[in-house]
Amino acid sequence: MRDIKFRGKSIDKSIRTGDWLYGGIIFNDDRYWIDVPYYGSIRVDKDTIGQYIGLHDKNGKEIYEGDIVKKLIWNELKFEAEGDGQEYSYAKVQYIEELASFHLVNKDNKILWEVGEDKYNIEVAGNIYENKNLLEEDIKEWR
Repeated sequence: MRDIKFRGKSIDKSIRTGDWLYGGIIFNDDRYWIDVPYYGSIRVDKDTIGQYIGLHDKNGKEIYEGDIVKKLIWNELKFEAEGDGQEYSYAKVQYIEELASFHLVNKDNKILWEVGEDKYNIEVAGNIYENKNLLEEDIKEWR
């Protein structure tokens, strides 16, 4: 059975504004709420809502739509210049409607990989709402 969960950034004054909340989602009167155990329904910023994709990264952390993940890749040019060819590349988790699945895409929305094909080699590094600068890194082709 697959967990259906969402996350969003709180705008409700009963919790510190900006806290990330996890739970079920409620849409009501053009307002968006996350139903959080022990707290009840808390209003969230609709632009920050992301769905849990049903997978974990290599460290066991849940992966959500809008997460930025990193992967260790090999860079031949860096190896020739510095003697160490390992570096991290970053991509965001995005749902691709035409493919009906979650993929890793670069800052230009070019599809790099399907998330499930590489879940053991990726690590959640942040999200597009708080760490968008990670996507400004030079994103390489993943192999």
